[in-house]
Amino acid sequence: MKRVLIHIGVGKTATTLFQKHLFSKHKEINYLGGVRYSNYKSEQPILADSFRLFRAILTQDSCEFDTQHWREFYVNKIFKYMSDEKLNLFSEEWLTYTPILLVNKDRGIVAQRIFDIFGENIKLLMFIRNQCDVLDSLYSKHLNIIIPKYNRNYSQAFKQGFDRDSYNRLLIQTEDYGILSKYKYFHLVKTYKQLFKNNFIIKLYEDFSENKNLFLFNLSNDLEISLDDFLESYPEHKVKKSKHIKVNTLKRFKIIISRSIVQMFSSKDVFSGDFIESKNKTSREIREYLDNYYLEDNYRLSKLISINLKNYGYKSN
Repeated sequence: MKRVLIHIGVGKTATTLFQKHLFSKHKEINYLGGVRYSNYKSEQPILADSFRLFRAILTQDSCEFDTQHWREFYVNKIFKYMSDEKLNLFSEEWLTYTPILLVNKDRGIVAQRIFDIFGENIKLLMFIRNQCDVLDSLYSKHLNIIIPKYNRNYSQAFKQGFDRDSYNRLLIQTEDYGILSKYKYFHLVKTYKQLFKNNFIIKLYEDFSENKNLFLFNLSNDLEISLDDFLESYPEHKVKKSKHIKVNTLKRFKIIISRSIVQMFSSKDVFSGDFIESKNKTSREIREYLDNYYLEDNYRLSKLISINLKNYGYKSN
């Protein structure tokens, strides 16, 4: 029986490390990637077809998505060419809605499509991470994409001066349709657990950052593959336990010069341009707001997965 696993994210949980250095290097894994340019341009039909399938799952709306067509496409173009001996592994963090590039906004629809096309006997793998650390990472790595995506008053001239408080205000004022809500994990995990039951595997980024050897040992057991290839191909660089923003002198100067301008545009509603309450929040109040935003969701998730997330630094009751 062919074994199939789909790694569904989430973003900023060492996904690239696993894709480039672990999944693709393991001798017992037939790595099939996801929605990436390398797959799109690949001369291997199975990789190009995998790209087409996941792109349809992610981008086609309900009016045009044909479940039967894509099920047959998977069976005829991909499944029968998969390895019988190795673990056939797809990896695509966009499946859990990485907010940097907006695709299908309904993650529940994506989950149902995966179930309908691949069936209930595949395995799903999902990593989660403390939300405040994720937001820190997004600020440091993807700020230039986030600002124009969620604020129409964006200006190239002072994007580098967009300070952390202004960034957090932008998150708060776009919470209903922006980034914040996409890192509430409970309902997403509940949806996948209801569909795939015990075939849904959830892992904590914090376990990986604290003890990579133990984490990889447990992961190899879950995936039923050997540990040795994971350890041999693991890169030298370390996975950071927490992301703290450090601003160099030049960037501090840019922030001072542009602070008043930045806060002026970032304290306006994205679409109407009206000033909102969050413009008056202090750094401490913003942090408390973000902590409280995930409090109940993390508490419910802890009960669902039987892991006390509070012990890992997640904000929870």
